[in-house]
Amino acid sequence: NFFGPALLTKAVVPHMLRAGGGHVVVISSVQGKFGIPHRSSYAASKHAVQGCFESLRAEHHKDGLRVLLVTPGYVATNLSRNAVTADGTPTGQLEKKGISPSACAEQVLAAMCEGQPELYVGGQKEWAALALQR
Repeated sequence: NFFGPALLTKAVVPHMLRAGGGHVVVISSVQGKFGIPHRSSYAASKHAVQGCFESLRAEHHKDGLRVLLVTPGYVATNLSRNAVTADGTPTGQLEKKGISPSACAEQVLAAMCEGQPELYVGGQKEWAALALQR
């Protein structure tokens, strides 16, 4: 969750800067803002993503490099189905309340085109949790 995006970005940013800038879009998670029970490793990795890419945005803001941090809540993917409990047992449950991946992608594209630095994607529960966390 952290090393893949970080290493890929490290490899491509010099080329982007030589070309005059560009967009980096990275997927974090609401759990990059706060953790929930039974997802400590996932939350830790997404906190690392948040910090790394917020710093990258600050470092290269004047260089034309735009960084969009996407902070989704539940998206209907296999992530929750493949998640494991503390003893390593897969949960096997799909998050039914999640938005569709295509709806998420549409919001990401719109945010990138608008030059937004961060995008929160999710339902009222995620928005409320983020508001309370601040």
